[in-house]
Amino acid sequence: MKLFLIFFSISLFSYSQNNERIRVEATFKSDERDSSLFIKSQLLYLAFTKAMTKKMGELNLNSSLFWKKYNEAFGKSFLTVEKRIENKYKKDDVIPKDRYKSYLYEMRVARLSRKSSFGSIKNYIKSYIVKKLSRSSKKPNVRYIVLDTEISMKRVFDFYHQFVFNQNLSHYETLYLEFDFLFPETTPLDMGVNDYSELTEVLSKNWLEWFNNNKPGTIKNVLIMNENIKSKLNEFLNLPKEEKASHSLSNGLTLKVSTTIKKISDINPLKNYQFSISGGLYLKDNYSNRYHVEEDIEIKEKVFRDIDYNAFSSTLANYLYRLYLTNFSQINLEIAKISKSNQIVDLMFFNSKSIKSSLMILDDLKLRGMDIGLDYKLDNVNQNFHNAKVFFNGSFVDLKSLLQSIKGQKSVSFDLVETDSAFTIKFF
Repeated sequence: MKLFLIFFSISLFSYSQNNERIRVEATFKSDERDSSLFIKSQLLYLAFTKAMTKKMGELNLNSSLFWKKYNEAFGKSFLTVEKRIENKYKKDDVIPKDRYKSYLYEMRVARLSRKSSFGSIKNYIKSYIVKKLSRSSKKPNVRYIVLDTEISMKRVFDFYHQFVFNQNLSHYETLYLEFDFLFPETTPLDMGVNDYSELTEVLSKNWLEWFNNNKPGTIKNVLIMNENIKSKLNEFLNLPKEEKASHSLSNGLTLKVSTTIKKISDINPLKNYQFSISGGLYLKDNYSNRYHVEEDIEIKEKVFRDIDYNAFSSTLANYLYRLYLTNFSQINLEIAKISKSNQIVDLMFFNSKSIKSSLMILDDLKLRGMDIGLDYKLDNVNQNFHNAKVFFNGSFVDLKSLLQSIKGQKSVSFDLVETDSAFTIKFF
């Protein structure tokens, strides 16, 4: 199986220069009842937060906003635990004085323990080395740590967008299913039916039912792409950009399921039937006509053995139905992540030494633009000129701000030229 998930394709080389090690120091005021393991976990957590804050600053991300959102989310998640501990110590709706110290300590340990694992911050640190663990000679309860960390740019953006995201980001609501069948050198009788439609209609009906029963939460309607809808979609694709944005079809995705069934050997007295089966799944959004998934199903040679001819059509239909179910589940996972684009902007690159230079900018842009569902597609590649289409849900100003934040990095040198509907990047 050849799998190309265009929406999530990211070039690994673009992060290589953003993985420099960061050294940080952190301090923790311990309690005499704290275990050494608990103390170390708190020191690591505080060091991780400092490293993340420093890396966010290098990438021109708003760390103050991030930690504000992070703390708000943690506060909400801790309410149940907080209430449970309070109820444990309360007597007649009040915590008695003789129990108050124990209450405070248990609340502190619970809060710190849960916060140090909240958001799984450790998973976003690529690697770390503890350079020093110590305590103050004057204040033994004050502990110190010096940590060397390595954090990739992608991991910072992934962590950042856990808590800082656009709540108004919209998703596609309708999934159109287009089923395409080809039967080269194969007659209906070869498959145990009198007409191709006897097989194709059963498969289409059952696949539609599967998607209705398993559709992602973002999808409200699942429809089969009939000739009427297909005609309207062709007209829609030729509309001006302004008219397309408000059209009902702009709120849909189309999944084309292509299946080719070819007879290899003739039906024989041994009741064996041999076919080659191949196909593909192609998911695109109707607004931009852009493919998010292109998945080719490799040719499979299938032998159906010892099956009576009268039962063969049902056996073949059941096999074909199950053939795609794993792929359909994967497609659904991708659909749930796809946000709707309302902007398509050309981004042109001049004087690029190689395609890697342009891809490094585009991959960085995609990570920074997760909040507005940004994605891109290379449209034209020449020796010194590259052109890309950038898709996102926001304004022209949003894209400009993202490009300027990339320009602010020391590792990237280029001029940014703005026109009414495009940006040009000229490398130095």
